[in-house]
Amino acid sequence: MIQPSLIEIGKNFINVISSSIIYIFILILLIILSIYLYKQIQKDIKKAKKISLLSFVIVLFFFFLFHYHHFFDIFDKFIEKTFVIICFPDIFLYILALIIVNIVTFNSIFNFNTSRLIRIIYIAHYAHFHFITFLLQDIIVREKIDIYSILSIYANQTILNLVTWNSLIFLLFLIVVFVEKFTRKIIVLQNTDVEKMNPIDDNVCIVENCQEYENNTQINSEMEKKKNLSIDEYKKIREWLIQMKQSNE
Repeated sequence: MIQPSLIEIGKNFINVISSSIIYIFILILLIILSIYLYKQIQKDIKKAKKISLLSFVIVLFFFFLFHYHHFFDIFDKFIEKTFVIICFPDIFLYILALIIVNIVTFNSIFNFNTSRLIRIIYIAHYAHFHFITFLLQDIIVREKIDIYSILSIYANQTILNLVTWNSLIFLLFLIVVFVEKFTRKIIVLQNTDVEKMNPIDDNVCIVENCQEYENNTQINSEMEKKKNLSIDEYKKIREWLIQMKQSNE
């Protein structure tokens, strides 16, 4: 097989589009829709989201309408491939799963919004996954198994059992991650809606604080008045205090 050049790929692309009027119509429709969404996002992002969702539903409807006879076959193939990937992953998929486990676990450890229960589940799965990986690595090295050959790997019954068990636990782990992220997103949206319905006015103060503020204001005003007294007024006040003291005696 010869690697085609970019010019040949472009010519082939144009030939495919020009072979049917439906392809041309869909391409023009997508270009118009993209331009409209770009302008709409700058004006009203909520309306743009609704239009995007509606466009996705319409595309999905036409896809099912024209290819419904292949839809069930595609679904069966998808389920079959998913089962093979989960139960019999190759070395590259296993390394990818290992990276995902590490990223999700360390992100939950250093994220203060993660609940204690979820953090414990993530850490427990992290320890379990790495322990199974250590066992698999020891068996592969001891049995001298070719890790790049799926037949060589799964010919060993112990490896097959460990990989199947670890893959199922990893699938449950992904479900927990999805549910946790989805639940947190809903809680954030609910809190945002509550804040929008009950906005906090910084100019409104609590009654006790207002009364305390008024009392402090009165005291400060009295102090300011005392500061502004003249010398004669001080003398009169002093004489009045002396007279009051003498009368009490």
